[in-house]
Amino acid sequence: MTIEQTKQKSLGNWESITTEIRPSNSKNPDGTLKPFYLTRAFTFLPHDKFELTVTNFADPYGKMPLAKMEIKGHTEWKGEHLITAGAQKIDFIADEKYAVTPLLQGFADVLNKYTQGFNEWKVGETQNILGKAFAPFGLATGQIFKEYD
Repeated sequence: MTIEQTKQKSLGNWESITTEIRPSNSKNPDGTLKPFYLTRAFTFLPHDKFELTVTNFADPYGKMPLAKMEIKGHTEWKGEHLITAGAQKIDFIADEKYAVTPLLQGFADVLNKYTQGFNEWKVGETQNILGKAFAPFGLATGQIFKEYD
């Protein structure tokens, strides 16, 4: 398929069917990566746009939600992947919206301790972090989050 055909076939919604486990940036005492639990709801839109909602959990069963992130932006298609025939390289750039909502008091407390330039973080209240320094996610002022896939 051409890139345009791939884009057309990719339009639509995708959601996690259960809690996913991913490696985090934090390490256990033995040096292994700590697990990171989440669900994703992704929409690929026309004109190289996307929307993504990620909900993070404190447990592998998705019973204790920590935070919700809402991300919107555009994609950059980089061409065919060299390792897998037919696969495409694509960058997801969160340049329209990057918002965080704490869903657990302990997480709100961490955000209040380690972030500056925001209103007080409260459970259920969303704040925009787009282009702002946000140490918990390793973002500097003016930096736009980008995922390389």
